[in-house]
Amino acid sequence: MSPSDRLKAANKKMRAWMDGGVELGWLVDPDNRSIYVYRRGDAEPEKITGVLVLRGEGPVTGSDLDLTAIRAGL
Repeated sequence: MSPSDRLKAANKKMRAWMDGGVELGWLVDPDNRSIYVYRRGDAEPEKITGVLVLRGEGPVTGSDLDLTAIRAGL
């Protein structure tokens, strides 16, 4: 999310992408130090907190997202 984004609107946008056929989506909410993991077929995203590295899965298996820089900016 960018500083001007709001969580409700970002979640709605993620849901639209998932409805469009995206297999996996990560919504990073730096203000709340949360990540919402959207997976095709899941009714609701998984909320993850307290991690510094997000492990890739599905279409991005083997790719990790280092959240250290995002956390440092808060």
